[in-house]
Amino acid sequence: MRKMRVLIVLALNLFPWKVRRYLLNMALGYKIHKSANISCFSLIDADEVVVGPKAVIAAGNVIKGLKKIDMGESSYIGTLNWISAFPLDQGSRHFNSDPQRCTSLTLEMHAAITSRHIIDCTDSVTIGEFATVAGYRSQILTHSINLHDSKQRCKPVIIGKYCFIGTSVVILPGSKIPDYCVLAAQSVWNKNKENPWCLYAGVPALAKGEIDRTDAYFARINGFVE
Repeated sequence: MRKMRVLIVLALNLFPWKVRRYLLNMALGYKIHKSANISCFSLIDADEVVVGPKAVIAAGNVIKGLKKIDMGESSYIGTLNWISAFPLDQGSRHFNSDPQRCTSLTLEMHAAITSRHIIDCTDSVTIGEFATVAGYRSQILTHSINLHDSKQRCKPVIIGKYCFIGTSVVILPGSKIPDYCVLAAQSVWNKNKENPWCLYAGVPALAKGEIDRTDAYFARINGFVE
């Protein structure tokens, strides 16, 4: 089924968007709102695809192996991102210790992923409303090898609302970034912190100070940043 779906999605790139959206919804059961847009030459391969009003997936993305992608109103995925998962296939020897894992990507309303990032959805990744994965070349990882057990294990990643994730960061499995936080460029987030309204930076990321709560980014009602 997955190979056939990939072929259908690629073939439909030849059609104008309105026709392509209709055929994706009818042939594959996707739920793409009439005001949403998926640019040509992006491969969107998931068992369930929900793209809300005014949401956008730009060109050159590869999204594969996921159970579900769910994009809220006015959410955005920029160009040339690689978003993948180890599929929930029967009989696999991998991740037997994590039977409840969910291979999904959720972008809440006005959340954004910019360009050229790598996102591993072997377990769920959730990006909160008005949060931005900014810059380029960041990695969000949900699985790794547990050296003690010598097994591949996975845990979900949650990025809180109104967060700003700087360029070239690494977010490791099981991470939960509190609301209204900034993760500075080239940082590594490896342990959960509880304090919102903080700037975190470094390897590993540590709290460096409080965020100015009057900054316009954290009060905007439109996800688009001019």
